[in-house]
Amino acid sequence: MGHKPSGQLKLVDGKTVADFKFFTITELPQVRKRKTRDYEITSKRGVLLGHINWYTPWRQHTFQPAGETVWSDGCMADIQLFLNTIRGVRLMCDGAKQEGVKAK
Repeated sequence: MGHKPSGQLKLVDGKTVADFKFFTITELPQVRKRKTRDYEITSKRGVLLGHINWYTPWRQHTFQPAGETVWSDGCMADIQLFLNTIRGVRLMCDGAKQEGVKAK
């Protein structure tokens, strides 16, 4: 039996927020001159659980859990869903940029 995703992705004040059953993923302020976004994962009680950052050698976002955190398969599935979602958005944006270049 597969995991049923528990989250909802939305924009709040122009920033991406994903609200899941046990944690929230919030977009961090963009670092100057960087095209990619970073995200912070916090528990519903406000405890830092980890980050999702761009990892240049792999050319993708990766999940970095905080210190002594423990993750269930369901929560990991939610992280995977978020990673797939932001990857899809990035690829769509890159595709639109390439189409714009061709049209000139």
